Amino acid sequence: MLKFAKAIGANTDLLTAQAFIYQSSLAVLLSGEGDDVFIKIRQTGLDLEEEFFSSQEPYATRIPQIIEKINTQLSAVVNLQVLLGFWQGDVLYLYSTGEFKAYLLREGKVSELIPPDGKGQLISGFVKDYDKVLLATDQGLQELIYQSVDLLAESKTCSFEEELGMYLLKAENHPPVAAVLIDNQPEKTILEPNTINPAPQITVGHGQMTALLKKRLLERLRLIQSNHTIFLSKKIKVLFGVFLGCLLLVWIGLSYLNTQNTQKETRFSKAYSAAREQYSKAQNLKDSDPQGAKQSLDEAKKNMTEALKIKPKDIKAQELKKELDSGSNEILKVVEIRDWPLYLSLDLIKSDLFVKKFSFSLGKLLLLDEKQKTLVVVDTSKKTNQILAGQTQLGDASFASLNANSAFVYSKDKGVVKVDLINSKSTPVVKPDDTWGEISDIFGFAGNIYLLDSIKSQIWKYVPTETGYSNKFAYLKPGQKVDLAGAKKLNIDYSVWVLKESQILKFTAGAGDFFSVGGLDKPISEVSGFVVPEDIDSMYVLDRPNNRVVVLKKNGQYQSQITGDKFKDADDFAVDSGGKKLYLLEGNKIYQLDLH
Repeated sequence: MLKFAKAIGANTDLLTAQAFIYQSSLAVLLSGEGDDVFIKIRQTGLDLEEEFFSSQEPYATRIPQIIEKINTQLSAVVNLQVLLGFWQGDVLYLYSTGEFKAYLLREGKVSELIPPDGKGQLISGFVKDYDKVLLATDQGLQELIYQSVDLLAESKTCSFEEELGMYLLKAENHPPVAAVLIDNQPEKTILEPNTINPAPQITVGHGQMTALLKKRLLERLRLIQSNHTIFLSKKIKVLFGVFLGCLLLVWIGLSYLNTQNTQKETRFSKAYSAAREQYSKAQNLKDSDPQGAKQSLDEAKKNMTEALKIKPKDIKAQELKKELDSGSNEILKVVEIRDWPLYLSLDLIKSDLFVKKFSFSLGKLLLLDEKQKTLVVVDTSKKTNQILAGQTQLGDASFASLNANSAFVYSKDKGVVKVDLINSKSTPVVKPDDTWGEISDIFGFAGNIYLLDSIKSQIWKYVPTETGYSNKFAYLKPGQKVDLAGAKKLNIDYSVWVLKESQILKFTAGAGDFFSVGGLDKPISEVSGFVVPEDIDSMYVLDRPNNRVVVLKKNGQYQSQITGDKFKDADDFAVDSGGKKLYLLEGNKIYQLDLH
């Protein structure tokens, strides 16, 4: 459950910073300068709620529209700055056009959510239970803001305004400040009191039944007496009382069982109906709202489990369970591969070719045999192959990357060697550098060369020049607290992505960028590899332990997955987004799958 708190301070008629919260899901921070700026901004802020929530546009469209509306209404305000934060489900959207800060506290670590060049960009990512997010102005109050961040772990929404006020009292001549604290606390499950079924009370109906039994027994005894068959002794009276009590207990027991059965049937019917309703909802949402479809499917399965606990042999419940099991893949967009079309056996290229990694670009696969130091290119449309270079040209080659018609190979003794695919010409373009730590991957993008240095925790960048390539540049900006020890894979699509110990790190313009995975039916056990095509808003993650490739949006939101036994032992994979193909390298064979 989200808890919001806001705090503002040090406002004047000429300088203002204000915060607004709407419907516990939308927060807006505004600041600016000018005559009567406080009143102007306040009035605009009060008008935003209806404008935002009455729109039928997708949220990703509404947010920039609201920013545009604010800029239009406050066009006369000097140095107008806007920060908008919107929380939908477990996704946080941020849009900033000013010098604002957004911090995330997760598991004791604080991260900045808006990169230095993130102004005017819609940023989104998944949030988790117990996350805290601080949105704040950043107008010369660095110390104040960082103090607030340090105390995020202890800050509570109920006392946030008071805490920020105490900080302001310590500062002198400070500019206006506005901040919003968002605390994502999981909803507490409210347990209903444990009701114990009381012993059945004897109602009028029960009393009538007991009286009738007693009446008939007495009539029978009178008949026996009148015929002088036996004499009604004290002993018989006692036996009669015992017998009558037993009949009463039997009747009470049957009534109790009947009540229990009625309650059991009611609970079953409620759970079954909820499962059916949620399953139908999941089917309707599977294309328009995959996240909502998954949540509804989870609820359907939960209710189905409850129904079967109550009546495990019920036929209609068993049939609905089969529907859920068979329909889950369609709702979650899970494609199961049973027939693996063999595209190419590497033995046909060279009998002893040994490849564990490959790279893809513009319809071609680049293969590097690290043992024999042999570089091969495969044209996927023509299914032809060519050996480009060997150890003489490549030296002690370890990694290779394909970018258009250029292959870049990292070699421990030769540095970086560029191989032209058209004429097979090999040219050393970057000499070995004593200042490198340990190069663990290479990637070519837009003609540039990127080297992942896992010891120096840096990404070295080389750009083309008229005579070859430049000296190295440090891609990661100074001051970035990045630990790339153990990092082993590099991918680029305008942002830079790094795989480190089953964690995917994202960097944009040399700074850390927010990325979090969410919406999966089961968590990723191990990121064994990943591909981030530059021309689509999708990324592919290999999860070997779960025999699958998971398809995510680039904000981490789940889209679909492909499952199959060969993913478990896959060496590497590549994606042709334009041709809608996936190539899997496993056991010195390449398999080709169609992507839908």
